Amino acid sequence: AAAAATATAATTTNLRHELSDIHTKPVVLMVYNKTYNVVVSVDRGGAIEYWSANHEKLGEFGSFPQHAVTFEYKVDTDLYELAKNKTTATSIALSNDGSLWAIMGADRKVRIFHFATGKLHRVYDESMATYHAAQKQDGNKNKYKLDAIDFGRRMAREREIEKLSTAATPSSVLFDDSGKFLIFPSMLGVKIINIHDNKLARLLGWVESNLRFTTMALYQGRSVGDIATNTRNLDADIDPTLFCCAHKQERFYMFTRREPEDDGGRDVFNERPKRSLLAAQISKPTIASDATIHTTMGDVRIKLFPEECPKTVENFITHARNNYYNNILFHRVIRGFMVQTGDPLGDGTGGES
Repeated sequence: AAAAATATAATTTNLRHELSDIHTKPVVLMVYNKTYNVVVSVDRGGAIEYWSANHEKLGEFGSFPQHAVTFEYKVDTDLYELAKNKTTATSIALSNDGSLWAIMGADRKVRIFHFATGKLHRVYDESMATYHAAQKQDGNKNKYKLDAIDFGRRMAREREIEKLSTAATPSSVLFDDSGKFLIFPSMLGVKIINIHDNKLARLLGWVESNLRFTTMALYQGRSVGDIATNTRNLDADIDPTLFCCAHKQERFYMFTRREPEDDGGRDVFNERPKRSLLAAQISKPTIASDATIHTTMGDVRIKLFPEECPKTVENFITHARNNYYNNILFHRVIRGFMVQTGDPLGDGTGGES
């Protein structure tokens, strides 16, 4: 009886379906179209496939969804676009009504497809070559032209990102709730494009030159009140908020129409410092902020500014500790104005740092 009381039942997970004949290479991304009950999947080789997710009829699960599309053969579509360009997808998104879907390619091109036809709707080239060409344009033609230093800094970061593996390449693409706008990160910031008139509606984070935004999530609900406490104001204005991560940053960023409520500034630093940073701070020697010069005429107290000029102060302190200034003359004295010393030659022409 005791043994029976302490025994635990083993739980098993049963495999519902296994689809081994859809792709020939590992699948990297999938998205489910609930409007048509169809899955779009992309493999590592760039192959794009449509297949039915109908669980009610087991024979249809994983089959070609002829009921949801207007084409019969893939050669009549643009679904070979990735494989043809020898690239793959790093992000995939579907519009709310299921009529459009988009992918961010490892070749830095954003492609929008019509779901029913499999045809390309638009392509946005975000490659470094495109930005190099745009940078050469006149400022009147390129509204977001950068100065040379800022452009060089951003391009260096893009080359650093380019060295990463395909799976780690920044690659987030989103549709808004209406399906009229496509949102994706770029070298300049987060682009919001009206895909109907093909115009850039907004560029978020353009001034944040030290940040390269990557993955994103969009919230377009009402933010006043709390569901748990039943205090949510259903009449509140819709407050869209875009949440973003950034390359080599251990925090997330929010873009919203609201201003911060407190006076503490917009930045909240709540991540733990890296071990390397802590180790550097611990090992970093403390630099003095004052010193005393002992002379035959009495002591001279001086104030140092290690924060403003750390190298100069460190150089002075190191020489003092090594007795470099011992028995050196004040080679220049101007009453009521200044005195100079520190030159071992005694005439102001010598010395070393």
